[in-house]
Amino acid sequence: MNRYIYAKTLSMFDYEGLPETIPEIELEKQLQKTGSAFITEVNGELYSFTGTPSGELDVYGNYSKIRIDNTALKLHKEFDTEHDGILFSNDDENLGLNQVVNRYNSLLLENEITMFLDSYNTRIQSLISAGDDTTKESAEQYLKKVVDGELGVIGENRLFEGIKTHNAKVQGQGSVVQLIELNQYIKANLLNELGLNANYNMKRERLNTSEVTMNDDLLRPFVDNMLTCREKAVALLNEKYDLNVTVQFGSIWASQNVEPESEVIEPESEVVEPESESDDSTDTEILVINVNTKDVEINSDEESDEESDEESDEETDEESDEETDEEDLDDEEQNEVQ
Repeated sequence: MNRYIYAKTLSMFDYEGLPETIPEIELEKQLQKTGSAFITEVNGELYSFTGTPSGELDVYGNYSKIRIDNTALKLHKEFDTEHDGILFSNDDENLGLNQVVNRYNSLLLENEITMFLDSYNTRIQSLISAGDDTTKESAEQYLKKVVDGELGVIGENRLFEGIKTHNAKVQGQGSVVQLIELNQYIKANLLNELGLNANYNMKRERLNTSEVTMNDDLLRPFVDNMLTCREKAVALLNEKYDLNVTVQFGSIWASQNVEPESEVIEPESEVVEPESESDDSTDTEILVINVNTKDVEINSDEESDEESDEESDEETDEESDEETDEEDLDDEEQNEVQ
């Protein structure tokens, strides 16, 4: 099971610019399985080795030398970790992933063994006990016929009296469900240690957003420390051997550990949209029409008043003329009479 986990974690980091003599996958194997790797130059080529710390301790209790034995290169030598090469560390404590992987895989194995035993026990619905050999043989023959699909016949009452059955079912038959939930919990914690988000919530209902993202902060510390240790070692390697090596997260870890961009909050400004010309023209036209109609109404009223005045004046003039004519006629008639 350990190798199955390492098959996943070996793609956690991507390197660019490594020498051909240092395969990326081999460097990660050394770091993750042993906790450290030492890169030095042998026969004009750079190689990565694992070794045993040795030499005197410095003021902080760290070893100053490393013993390397490599039969392929016929190399058996003690190197100074500060001057003879670059020491890569998987993490600040040079632990690697072995302790984490071994711990959780051991728990998983124990839990799966319990699940197997529990599944075997669920096959036993009842236990049969017999008081003598004859009754035992009769009971075995009866069960064999039942298994073979034949109808079993019990011929004597003594068999009933000699056989006793016991119910094998015990309370708490939900143990299988509990074991499955425990299996899920262990796997989720292992993946969380490795920087992968796996849900370990045992709710049988839907999860809300806060419950899904509640363990996001727990994913980063260990894998971020692993990346920091590699970046420091790569910087020293480039400086010492004039290389251009880079390292970053790979595979799913690249998307899981992307730092969110800081949002720049700009002050809100009111945008005044210019009114369209069509709206203005229609409004002005409407206003002009309204004004014109009012003027027309006013003018029409004035004209009607003038017409009525003229008519009244004409009528009065006509009446006055008629009266004067009548008076003149009367005067003429009187004169003729005289």
